[in-house]
Amino acid sequence: MPVYAGRRPINPADDRVVHAQQLMDAEAYLATEGVEAQLIERTGQPGDVIARTANEGAFDAVLMGSGRLGGIARFIFGGVPAHVASHTRATVIIVH
Repeated sequence: MPVYAGRRPINPADDRVVHAQQLMDAEAYLATEGVEAQLIERTGQPGDVIARTANEGAFDAVLMGSGRLGGIARFIFGGVPAHVASHTRATVIIVH
């Protein structure tokens, strides 16, 4: 979950109960496909947190979506997948 600057560090739209349920739903779905998942929920800037988690866990690969940025914005700002790819030792697979 992203953390936002300001008087309240968490976006009021973020709901821990909803996020926890989404993680459990994902874990249940993966189990039906024969995949054993480890649930990890952290807060902070997404790119930093994903890269740090991958490095600390010595993961072989990180699978990510391409994000919401358009082509020009992605070129200018880089986006979360680009940040993760340049800050982790894992192979980063970006799905568009």
